[in-house]
Amino acid sequence: MALGLVLTGLLLVGTAQARSLELGIGAIGERDSDTTTLLQAALVSDPVPYLVGMQIQGGLLLAQDDTVYLHGGLTKVWELPGRWSWGGSLSAGFYHTNEPQLELGHDIEFMTRLHLDYELSIDQSLRLEVGHLSNADLDDENPGTEFILLNWLIRL
Repeated sequence: MALGLVLTGLLLVGTAQARSLELGIGAIGERDSDTTTLLQAALVSDPVPYLVGMQIQGGLLLAQDDTVYLHGGLTKVWELPGRWSWGGSLSAGFYHTNEPQLELGHDIEFMTRLHLDYELSIDQSLRLEVGHLSNADLDDENPGTEFILLNWLIRL
């Protein structure tokens, strides 16, 4: 079911015409309070009028020991003065890991994020984002984890 949601999200991004490609690097927290490197690649659509200007997103997070999170969801961006903007997003997706310290208790995980963007040029921005992954109590075990990413956004 989660894979179906993710694939639907990626298909919607494609049909809504991808607005930007996000490439990021950061860190994700492990259960023992250590962190490990996190990589991200995502596509984000243009704002969709019937979704109150929200954007459809689909992406992939990768960490050590075959840790993969394939997700799809919605994001919203609000402009700030100058070259700045901020926003948030909510995604659902399929999560898998072979690393016990990154085990989150379920194959379906939800991701919430807040971000701050700085426009470098008309075609590029930097995004600092913090987020949380959790299975929303779909399982008896729900440790959740936090992450931070620095993304380079390239407008397509």
